[in-house]
Amino acid sequence: MKFNKLYFEIYKDLFGYHNEIKKINSGYRLYFNKKQKKFVIVNFYNNFEICATYNSISEINLYNLRFLKIENYEKIINSIDFHNQKLEDKYKQNRQNQMQNIIKEYKKLTLRSTSTNQTDINKIIGAIIC
Repeated sequence: MKFNKLYFEIYKDLFGYHNEIKKINSGYRLYFNKKQKKFVIVNFYNNFEICATYNSISEINLYNLRFLKIENYEKIINSIDFHNQKLEDKYKQNRQNQMQNIIKEYKKLTLRSTSTNQTDINKIIGAIIC
């Protein structure tokens, strides 16, 4: 990205966000895009890599910027892995419950009649597929 006349760097602001951004990472710079009317936070040490764009700067934006720092990548990855594991466990439990219900239905059908007809078998197969 070229930082031409569309962008200007903000050195001071009313709420001190510039200083807070510098505390998060000394390589971060705060710019304003005149055309899009957005704030852009850029990593100066990493070839002007854009870290974030915001319509306005607030404490929430700073919190997110602190959280997403590269130093926190292990915590972020662990959080994602933990969440994914919970989803997988929930999915497995739901499938087990479905299979138990299917087995119960099958037992009911077989107890009702000594010969299971094709319609009953199709119902069981349809329940397994769903």
